[in-house]
Amino acid sequence: MKVLVTGAAGFIGSTLVDALLRRGDRVIGLDNFDPYYDPGRKRRNLAAACDDPRFAMVEADILDGPRLRALMESQQPEGVVHLAARVSNRGSLATGVDERYALVNAGGTATLLAACDSAPPRSFVFVSTANVYDSSAPAPFREGVTPERPRTPYSKSKKEAEILVLEAAARRGLPVTVVRLFTTYGQRQRPDMVHYRFTTSLLRDRPLTLIGDGSDLRDYIHVDDACAAITACLDAIPAGEIINIGSGKATTLDFLLALLARLTGKEPRVRRCGAPAGDTRQLLADIGKAERLLGWRPGIGLEAGLKKFILWLMTAENQFD
Repeated sequence: MKVLVTGAAGFIGSTLVDALLRRGDRVIGLDNFDPYYDPGRKRRNLAAACDDPRFAMVEADILDGPRLRALMESQQPEGVVHLAARVSNRGSLATGVDERYALVNAGGTATLLAACDSAPPRSFVFVSTANVYDSSAPAPFREGVTPERPRTPYSKSKKEAEILVLEAAARRGLPVTVVRLFTTYGQRQRPDMVHYRFTTSLLRDRPLTLIGDGSDLRDYIHVDDACAAITACLDAIPAGEIINIGSGKATTLDFLLALLARLTGKEPRVRRCGAPAGDTRQLLADIGKAERLLGWRPGIGLEAGLKKFILWLMTAENQFD
């Protein structure tokens, strides 16, 4: 299969590119290397892929409609995985950034969907987020229950993008699947994410900041499992469906920190601070639909996944000698 991956140089995107190449697909990666996300890090993410003749990198913005249309028409990918986005739920609460989230996440999705009209793919997977759920609702979260008005600019923009994708399925017959990823971790994780922040602080014997009282619940899914689920969507083509991808298990931040401390052999020095208004208190997936439609289940437990992450951090990042 020939697959276009937008946001290909990111944490999840680059891991997906490698997974697709390993199974023999041809891959076109698209990324704009936005300086907000450390372009040098993102280019390193794709270093191995760029040595593979089956991979082609296109440096372009998801808002560049003519460039996207030309790409779809010339390459005619059979599958599209749309990951390009402005990310960070907490980051979207900063003053003056909400318009950028709407522009990139909803506007970029609309631009890509329009480009697909000229050369419709056989499968289109939109990668959304569990943050579209109301974290005060009873858990585990099921796909049919989402709030009318998500609480942050990030979650709102991703919900708007979901609507655009599902409308394309209904009106244009585009075979789309919406994947709602829960808290994804693993190799190539961004430094602002909690696993990276906690682990680097522990390894350096530095104080770490824990936001909230430590009781917040998260559903942690390893990036390799998440990419396996996305790949299954490309193959199974469950058109018009929204599918949760998580572990189905809830973990408190305090437990995550204690587990990382045990695995690193370090004693944490914790500074606690209050959570901002609109912060997510709990995320827990009902993954029954993924099991039924995709035949997918997560295969990497949290402790095993954290061991893999710590090993990557200590080797690939080369800063803990």
